Amino acid sequence: WGLGASEKIRFPLSALRFFPQPPVPNPQSPTPSPHVMSRPVTVNIPHALGKDEARRRIESGFGNLQQHLTGGIGGLVAFQQRWQGDQLQFEGGGLGQKITGRIDVLPESVQIQLDLPAMLALIADRIAGTLKKEGQKLLGAK
Repeated sequence: WGLGASEKIRFPLSALRFFPQPPVPNPQSPTPSPHVMSRPVTVNIPHALGKDEARRRIESGFGNLQQHLTGGIGGLVAFQQRWQGDQLQFEGGGLGQKITGRIDVLPESVQIQLDLPAMLALIADRIAGTLKKEGQKLLGAK
């Protein structure tokens, strides 16, 4: 009733269709792959406020900026933030996704760096553009 040591089980190749392999992402493909990895995003916003005033505006306006960090799902993501010197470090999570980032307040600019999860990596350029626009409004950028 069992197989002997020299007997082999054979499957037809057509049985492999029940175990499909995930597609291999093509880095030269113009269309995004459904297997997108996380993506870092950097936005630089020049200002003429000085470091102290720029930091004050970031402190008071971060709530508005965080809505744009998430590509519109801000109400579903809870953020924690802390200042370390002139750098605001933040992270948020929701829907099984995690966003981390930093905002560096420099004398003549503010630099926002985000590590977007795969779900938001597909719209990273849109998020970066919106952050730049909203950051310029917040800082009255030159």
